[in-house]
Amino acid sequence: MKKLISQAEAHAAIDLHLLPFPAIACPIEKCAGRILRQPICADRPFPPFDRAMMDGYALRTDDLQTGDTLQIIGRIDAGSQPPPIDFIPHSCLEIMTGAVVPDYVDCIVPVEETEKLTERAIRLCQPDTIRRGDYIHPCGSDETAGTQLLAPGSRLGSREIALAATCGHTHIEVSKKPSLCLIGTGDELVEISQTPQPHQIRRSNTAALQAALARNHIPAGNQVHLPDELDGTLHMLDRLIGQNDVVLITGGISMGRKDFIPEALDSLGCQNHFHGVRQKPGKPFGFWSRNGCAVFALPGNPVSALVCLHHFVLPALGKAAGRTGTDLPTLVTLTSAAEAHPYLHRFLPVQRLPGNRACAKPFQNSGDMIRLLESDGYVVLPPDIKNSDATGTEFAFHTWY
Repeated sequence: MKKLISQAEAHAAIDLHLLPFPAIACPIEKCAGRILRQPICADRPFPPFDRAMMDGYALRTDDLQTGDTLQIIGRIDAGSQPPPIDFIPHSCLEIMTGAVVPDYVDCIVPVEETEKLTERAIRLCQPDTIRRGDYIHPCGSDETAGTQLLAPGSRLGSREIALAATCGHTHIEVSKKPSLCLIGTGDELVEISQTPQPHQIRRSNTAALQAALARNHIPAGNQVHLPDELDGTLHMLDRLIGQNDVVLITGGISMGRKDFIPEALDSLGCQNHFHGVRQKPGKPFGFWSRNGCAVFALPGNPVSALVCLHHFVLPALGKAAGRTGTDLPTLVTLTSAAEAHPYLHRFLPVQRLPGNRACAKPFQNSGDMIRLLESDGYVVLPPDIKNSDATGTEFAFHTWY
């Protein structure tokens, strides 16, 4: 490892050297979860006409002065033009929800507030409560034509997709998903399907990282496992870095005799921006780049890999995709004492409690995934927080994906 830097310096270095992902036109049916790269503006008023809000009868409030019985002279269905009729006093039109309200009526009375006398006549049950404008959604009352409804940087969910479709977008400009390769390392690791020998463990790290990436709509299209051997590592890394926008490595980056990844990356002409962050766990975390490919090197211990992915990689990929920082962090108050490290930032798993409170759920070591199941996310304890000071202190809560 090199000289340790702060978490803030690590974030800044990644943001500076991770290239933005390009924008592409994507069919609207494939845009869910992606990052918007164009403004979506209203192509006409919202709603585009005076819209009936209830099934009922359209009438004029002036006719209520002389009686509560009205003649039905026609019907307006949703999706049809109002009939061009001469509207006579003491008459009404049957109207459906979503239909255009003609300008010769000024209110709608719901069906349930009327009594059907004949096929051509109704009686109003409560005429004194009827007011001009009742159950009419006025044209342009939500937004006027040309108003920006969605800004670039929004993540497209069901509401955003609905607005884009309403405005006539069959294709939407979104961020292209990066080609991302997920690399595991270590001779002690075997396939998930295998029965490990006493000296072996299954490859759970890449499965965990892939799951967290998928929940953030980032596919890991290629997964590779590298042995603890320099020559094979060099050849494979060179090819993968040349083929991908992002390479995510877990393991092989610490101080062990067979931790060849930093040496291999340097030998392949990758520019190292940092290798070592003042944090626990995850101190060996590093970042390299070459010809537009970003290389994140995460520690091999499961908890270390997971916190580095959540705290650095996922936010950085979101920024590169154009995601705007509109989500305010949730603050939680610790209800239990937590021991801070004297000079490192400490990732502390916590369980959320009602009332924006959280209790510490520390793990035994950076390989303890079992106790991590007791937590919902984590907070970061700065080194200047003493054990007795953490209780009652507010921290930003980061959820697990």
